Amino acid sequence: MNRSSAQQGNPNRNRVGREETDAREPTDPQPGLTTIPDRVFVEAHLRTVRPECDQPESPFDDAEVRIGRGLKHPKDKGYGKFLETLGYDRNWAGMQAAMIVEEGRVRAATSKRSWEFAQALRRLANPGLETKAFLADAKVAREAMDGTELTRGLFEGLPRFAGLLFIRALKFCLAGDLSHRVEVSRIAKAIWRRVVVPRGPKLTHASAAHEYFLETQSIFEDAAFTWSPEGEDFTDPLTQATREEFDDPDFNPVPARRRLRAKQT
Repeated sequence: MNRSSAQQGNPNRNRVGREETDAREPTDPQPGLTTIPDRVFVEAHLRTVRPECDQPESPFDDAEVRIGRGLKHPKDKGYGKFLETLGYDRNWAGMQAAMIVEEGRVRAATSKRSWEFAQALRRLANPGLETKAFLADAKVAREAMDGTELTRGLFEGLPRFAGLLFIRALKFCLAGDLSHRVEVSRIAKAIWRRVVVPRGPKLTHASAAHEYFLETQSIFEDAAFTWSPEGEDFTDPLTQATREEFDDPDFNPVPARRRLRAKQT
């Protein structure tokens, strides 16, 4: 499953009304209803999900399991429910919702860990760093690479496989083989200044997911949010969906829209 699948079909078409179905079971659409994408296509994807997707959520789930669970067991709230109102098949909407939430998770983690990652690399670049400190920073660097985008573009222009060699050397050092320390320091020296550390408040999971939704669903490009002077609140469906998805009734969509505009200019 890739990000482009979030944009299949035209969400402006085929606004479909359907009765509620059990959130824990695949959809059994009413005969004659047309959804996005075709149900045969959805059923093919349902047959590929891993067995773990039928288990309760766990902090040890990987992205594939979380997205597969969203496909097979769509929730009756948040992004999935919102996408259903736009004509998406119920199961497909659940998968798209899980993908959006997952992308938000990765972006928020990248923002959160960027500073400590950069600092760890800066210290690792020092060949005179004492062993205990070296191992502590190696652990920070290695863990920061998981579930983030911190390595994206980090090794461009370096010798081929520099990224794989760096990760391999970190693993060996953390396992007790410090003969690879020279390799770690050499590569860290070449890359630590490349780490982008965002300014301002750290990105939240909800705001990152909302921004990604805006990026992938072009129908919201010109109407990112709606402010109601009477209610003194944001009343557009996407903001309400984000609040519901993350159980955050005070979510503010403005920062997400500002970041998106900055990318587009």
